[in-house]
Amino acid sequence: MTISNTYKDENEFRDKVLGRLSTHFDVLKKEASCRIPQYKHRLRIDAIITPKDKAEWKNKDVIFGVEFKHPMAACGIGDTTRLMCQVIDYSMAVFDVYGSIPIVICPGVRPFILKYYGEKAYAMAARILGKKDIYELRNHCSYGYSIWHNGDHRIWSEREGVKDGRYMCLVRKFGNTNRKINKNDEEE
Repeated sequence: MTISNTYKDENEFRDKVLGRLSTHFDVLKKEASCRIPQYKHRLRIDAIITPKDKAEWKNKDVIFGVEFKHPMAACGIGDTTRLMCQVIDYSMAVFDVYGSIPIVICPGVRPFILKYYGEKAYAMAARILGKKDIYELRNHCSYGYSIWHNGDHRIWSEREGVKDGRYMCLVRKFGNTNRKINKNDEEE
């Protein structure tokens, strides 16, 4: 994947990608509000999506929060680190209607980290994001737009449909106990 500067801003990039995904996913909401339980301030993610046809998905209720960034927004270590921290915040958030959900970052951090820091750095970053149930939505030359986990597990793709999503629960889990948090959990 190459780093592209063909979009005038993040909104244009988001709309183009959501347009392509609209064949396969329903956009439930643009700019969904959420909160991190231990903090009072609210956050806003760019979109909430769910597959139109859930027959092949293991989790029939799968919902993803999607954070878009302009493809040129994370071109250095500082920008990439801020982007990763932002999606980690979203991964700890509880969304008003949906509870705690897996997060997808688009275009993902792969092209930036590979270009500047190499395969080992990307493998570590992908592993950290994967442990936080953060996925990457990347435009792959063979599969089209695809959702990836841990860098190399293709969950779904435009051209081949559901792959590892057939076997993965895709439910947000917390800590070593894999405690699931949903919209009905109380704040402590």
